[in-house]
Parts: sequence; C-alpha cells; structure tokens
Amino acid sequence: MMTPMMIQAVSDDLPARDIELAARLCGWTATPGTQRLVLTRCFGVDSIKACLIGPFIGGCEVDETGWIGPGRRFLHHLQAGGMGLSVSTGTAYQYDLALTFTTALCRRYPELAHMAEDIDRSVHELVANALVHGNLGVSSPKPGMEGFDAYCRALDAALADPERLGRRVEISATRDDVAVEIAVLDHGAGYDIAETTRIAPPSPREHGLAIITAVADLQVEDGGRCAILRFAIVPP
Repeated sequence: MMTPMMIQAVSDDLPARDIELAARLCGWTATPGTQRLVLTRCFGVDSIKACLIGPFIGGCEVDETGWIGPGRRFLHHLQAGGMGLSVSTGTAYQYDLALTFTTALCRRYPELAHMAEDIDRSVHELVANALVHGNLGVSSPKPGMEGFDAYCRALDAALADPERLGRRVEISATRDDVAVEIAVLDHGAGYDIAETTRIAPPSPREHGLAIITAVADLQVEDGGRCAILRFAIVPP
C-alpha cells in the first residue's frame, strides 16, 4: 500500500490561517517538508513556471471568497509523488498551461522527453475543452460565419462573467513503472463522453478526442468534468 507523501503548504501572500485551513482540508502540513505546494491569490506566468520546479510540486490559487479545495484526482496525484496546478479560468485563459505543464513534467521525468509533443497536444485539447465548454459553458460554433459570430459573442459574454472566470481548472500528473497519468478537471456542467463521441460529425482533419485517443488511453469521471489520460512509457 502506498504511503502518502507529506506535503507542505507555503505562501508569500496568504495569512497563516488560510494556509493552515488548506493544509487541514487537504491533509497537508504547515511544518517544513521537502514537498512544497504553493498557495497564492493570483499566479503570473513566471510564478506558474516557478511553482512547478523543485522543491515545489505545483500550486493552487486561493479565491478571496474562501478556500476551494482541489479535486480527488489532484490530491491523489500529489500524494503519490506527482505534481499539480489548480488555477482560475481567468488565469488559465491568459497562459499556455498545457505547454508550461508539459515542459515541467518532462523536466521532472526526463524519460518522457521524446513524448512531449503528444502529451502537449493532448493536454492542450483537454484544457481548451475544460475552459471553453466546461467552465465558460460555451458550445462549439455552428457551421458558417453566422455560427462563428454567435460563438464569439457567447465567448465574450462568458469572459465578462466573474462567476465563470472564477471557476477552477486543475492539471495534475504522476507516473508509475509503465505509464504517466495526467488529469484535467473543470467545474462546468460535465458531459457524456459516449454521447459526445457518437454525435461527433465526420471531419477530414483530426481534432479533439481523435488527437487524444490516438496516443493515450482516455477515461472520464465526475460526470465528465475530469478527464484522465494514461500514456504508456515507451523507449525512444
């Protein structure tokens, strides 16, 4: 049976009571430890990169309205010795989280370097879906310019909504002897992956689920809000 890693919650901009609350809710510790998770009010591109480099194992944005703990898969990955990032939709929409996370993942596990392109493309698809269709609640555009214009108007309206901008997206990962597992979680309405696959129109260009399932095993949980990828680790 796996012994959970001891994780220290650290922060430069949160009061001690918020750090202690996060530690208590998530099973972390406020005492010094070798595995450190950054808590902050708001990430920038440099601080996102920094929190994914040792001795840090990732970071979580803490909303001013109160602590929203990360999901079950996120906690499992960190406790198993992996890494994770939990940020608001507003923050995630500004930066290329997929590339940043994939770069950090391959730095942590150098044996994945030759798989970086497949991992990045797959995570990018999942993060984009989590942000646009999940947290922002915007459907794919219908064919034609009118459909695209309607999509753009819906996206602009969603990005102007503070409640939707505050919803979390989480990326986390860990590896075992044969595979690396990556999870992306949103806080949208969820979806039925079987129904989504059934109604997907044919296309001469691969995208979405086709990109992902060509290189990894995909499963979903939490009503379609959490997508889990498993990439078999193969020699270059």
